[in-house]
Amino acid sequence: MKDEHDKKEAAARKEAARIKDDISKARAALAEKEAEIRHLNSEVRVIKQSSIAKCRFYILVPEHWRMDGTCKCDDAEHRAMMIKSWGYKKKDFDGIPLRKGES
Repeated sequence: MKDEHDKKEAAARKEAARIKDDISKARAALAEKEAEIRHLNSEVRVIKQSSIAKCRFYILVPEHWRMDGTCKCDDAEHRAMMIKSWGYKKKDFDGIPLRKGES
């Protein structure tokens, strides 16, 4: 009887630890998203020169950049906008694969 109780108690502690870990991860993800929103709402965007140099077109428009510092030349929707609005040609993107999960 005591062994069964001890097993249940150990399982409950393990489950509680897993839940606490999940909550901790969720809080961290939420804090990251809140920081991203604050950053998007700010008037100042900081893009590293080394990030800009990785973009074939050296585009300085903030909307061209993701929060992680990568350019959107590999984003299907953004690429279509670049062709339509900015005058790029489809062939300009030769050698730049689209991100996985995008068409």
